[in-house]
Amino acid sequence: MPGVSYEQKITNNQTIHLAAFMDAAFLSQTTNDHTEFKVLFAPSCSVAFRNYYNIKKRYQKGFNTASNSANYFAPVYMGRYPLSDEFTDHEWVNQIGAIWGLQRTGSKGFSLDLSLGAAYTFENPDLSYYNPIEPIIQIAIGYKLGHKAVNLY
Repeated sequence: MPGVSYEQKITNNQTIHLAAFMDAAFLSQTTNDHTEFKVLFAPSCSVAFRNYYNIKKRYQKGFNTASNSANYFAPVYMGRYPLSDEFTDHEWVNQIGAIWGLQRTGSKGFSLDLSLGAAYTFENPDLSYYNPIEPIIQIAIGYKLGHKAVNLY
C-alpha cells in the first residue's frame, strides 16, 4: 500500500519513527450460521519509539548498519480510519502495542522493514469487528530519500 515514513534519531540506538499509509485490515463477522470475511482499506498512521539492539554487533561483523539496518523493539501507537461497507462505520480506531522488527537498507537506497507484534484496540463498543487484541504484521518496501547513508559506530 502507498505510504511515507520519517525516522528521527534520538540517541545512537533509539529513534522516533512516524508513518502515514494506506492499511489493509482483514476482518470477519459471524452472523447466525455463517461467517463473512472482508478486507477494509484504511488511511492509517503510526508512531513508534524504536530501540535498535544489534547495530554495534552487526558493524563489528562487517554487516551494513547504514540507515539503522538492524533489529529493534518498539512500543507503537496506530490510528486508522476504516472505510465503510455494509457492516462497518467510519470511526477512528486507536491501538497501542509492542513490535519486534528488522530494518535493512541497501547501498542504493532500497529498504525493507518488517515488524511483528500485537496491539490493544481502544474501540467504540459499536465497532464489533475489531478484537481487543489484534496481531500486527507490517512489511514496508521502500526507497530512502535524502542524506547519504553512513555506517554507525
